[in-house]
Amino acid sequence: MGSTLDGDRIRRMVVTDNIVTNNLTVSGTFTFGDAAVDTLILKGRVATGTAAGSNITIDSTYLASYGDLWKAKFQMSSWTGKDAFTGYSFRAENRTAGTGKGLRAMEILAADYDVGLTGASGNLQGLYVDVMLKSGATAITYTGGGAAEFCISPEGDSGGAITITNYLACARLSPSSCARTDSTNAAKIHGLYLTARDGSGGSTKLGDGICMINDSSQTGTRTLTNGLNINIGCTTGVKISTCSSYAIDIGTGSKRAILIGRPWVGTGETGMKSITDGTSWNAGAPVGFYFGDGGAALTAWGECFTVNQTILTASTGGTHTGWPYTGFFVTDVEANVTDNGSNHWPTLMTSFCIGTGVTLDGFTVGASSHHASVDVNGTLASGSKLSCISFGGNWPGTISGAFVVPLHVRPTNQNWTSFVKFESATNGCFQTEGSSTGTLTNCPHSGNPAYWLKIDIAGTNYCVPVFAVT
Repeated sequence: MGSTLDGDRIRRMVVTDNIVTNNLTVSGTFTFGDAAVDTLILKGRVATGTAAGSNITIDSTYLASYGDLWKAKFQMSSWTGKDAFTGYSFRAENRTAGTGKGLRAMEILAADYDVGLTGASGNLQGLYVDVMLKSGATAITYTGGGAAEFCISPEGDSGGAITITNYLACARLSPSSCARTDSTNAAKIHGLYLTARDGSGGSTKLGDGICMINDSSQTGTRTLTNGLNINIGCTTGVKISTCSSYAIDIGTGSKRAILIGRPWVGTGETGMKSITDGTSWNAGAPVGFYFGDGGAALTAWGECFTVNQTILTASTGGTHTGWPYTGFFVTDVEANVTDNGSNHWPTLMTSFCIGTGVTLDGFTVGASSHHASVDVNGTLASGSKLSCISFGGNWPGTISGAFVVPLHVRPTNQNWTSFVKFESATNGCFQTEGSSTGTLTNCPHSGNPAYWLKIDIAGTNYCVPVFAVT
């Protein structure tokens, strides 16, 4: 050991090997090592202030020189022999069985005591992580990365079974509020809050807010039970606003785009929504779409809900063995049902309601609860069959009902102006009158029928006489 004295003080001391058996206090700045490979070996606890740990006071004198407490900076000058480098590595191991115990590798807290952090930039953060992308005169390419990565990985594989009684999560978000937080402020506490920032002023579009993909670099393929599982009381399950293109875009590869309840037992799906109300059809349906005018007067009419299927590729033969359905509504009865005399079982019900005390005026063409339309702007080949509405079905079972009809007109307490209305008599629904004469009894009045309505029965057209009312 060599030393240099300055009065009663040791100004410089060179120690080859030294062991301090009692407490050691160093005042001023302490420098350890003069090369990156020099190592400080700790075999005990590290704490601030005291062995138990106490606060280090940060005053104005400190803040005049520094803006942080612990600071470590590393700079890579070579990658020889390494594919990755870690700035800090913490590891907490458990090698003793324990019931009801917990192990944390790191705990980071930011606590505010009775003072508050106000102002436009005032905030409280437990951890701030940033990946800084810097590009100078040379263009830089990044394969991938992230500000933070959370993983669950096995520590070796000795063949023993791993049992998870509750759950394991790569990241667990547990937002909570104290008893002094009222409902207004508690609603501002979020589990995940994504803020997209653009300080450059370029207003560029980023990628996905949340992106879930399988890591193709792995040998296996990992799938999820649910991409998103909401199993907590919510005022609104999913709220989507300000989307410039689509609120929901469902791509290819999905077995079923949207499954609400169990639409058909034959699909093998489970989890049917229960219909507990049995008194009124409008008292509460398991699935409902509701559209309002937003409290503003309507100046133009359009579609509130549209189901559209577009065929863009020419196809023949087996490509379209059965014509695809744009909308399919099914009521699947898989249990014995006994009617109490007042229930109705429609598969599809459309309703147009005029409220009490409300006047609907100016609908000269007519308002209707259901409108079926087929538009032919191209060519319908000869021999093809086309109908606006097709009645029928597959009935291999036994039918012994009071009546089985393709069309049931109700209610009975209304005076209809007519059963059916034709806009003109030249639309192909009527047969041209002939010169033959016949005898029709029980006619509304004398004379010949005004029109002959054509009806196709088993491929043959028949004529039904149509008389004027007077």
